[in-house]
Amino acid sequence: MTRFNITKEELKELKEVGNGTDGRVFKYNNNYLVKIYRTQLKNIIRSDNRFNKCIKIYDKDKLKLNNNSDYISYFINNGDEDIRIRNKDGLKLAAKRQKNIYRSSLPVDIVYVDDIFAGCLLKKINGTDIHKLTGMPTKYKRKIIKSLILDIEELLYNYIYHIDIDNSPYSVSLFMDENGNIRIKKGHSNVLVNKITGKTNIIDLDGKSTIYMERYNYNLEQKCLIGLTRLIIEFLFKIDTDEIKEIDELYFELLKKGLSDNIAYKLSSYRVEAIKELKKELKLF
Repeated sequence: MTRFNITKEELKELKEVGNGTDGRVFKYNNNYLVKIYRTQLKNIIRSDNRFNKCIKIYDKDKLKLNNNSDYISYFINNGDEDIRIRNKDGLKLAAKRQKNIYRSSLPVDIVYVDDIFAGCLLKKINGTDIHKLTGMPTKYKRKIIKSLILDIEELLYNYIYHIDIDNSPYSVSLFMDENGNIRIKKGHSNVLVNKITGKTNIIDLDGKSTIYMERYNYNLEQKCLIGLTRLIIEFLFKIDTDEIKEIDELYFELLKKGLSDNIAYKLSSYRVEAIKELKKELKLF
């Protein structure tokens, strides 16, 4: 991997196209984005007003914040242990995993600003938040879900676990920015869809939403599949799982959608043990 280094002045000229709890994203060119982690941003541009825009300040002592100085979660296998490594090394190893991944885009490179580790280079991905297509015809949505399952299947086969696949654009979180201010952040879908082809693209493969392992992890696989199941329930059947949390109530709602007793029970109780079983269930209804 070559060293990707830009200057502070170059960074100031880049257009900001997104931001989240762990970093801010800037357009580098038509093909790539630069994501700068907030803790690193604080060290690089602490006194620059160009980056000091604040949405709203709250009493920090009264709020539970969604903050973490660790961004990418990469665990190397050391015999009987899985050891988490630092962010920069994790990004290096994650980028190397791209050779086995064809359906999703992993971090491309490490980004330095004036030779200081700052974040990562990402491939620019276009698409519509999957949640915004909930009102589309069922046949069209099934095509989207089929594509998404293939994406997840490939990642799981390579021990890459996206644990926030059901993240919603309608959620709200609070976090502390690089200047110590408390901000409100609206959520977003972690799945983008090409509206014409139905091809899905998973994002946030560079941050806290994804855990990279070097061997199979059952618990992480189940966490990923539970999130996928929840997204399917919300997207395919337009059921709000935040409002309908009880298994029995969710089960009866799925029956109303025309599902068989067996499928409704498995989906409502999130008892999908493997992705091949989930594919089979989708074919049945």
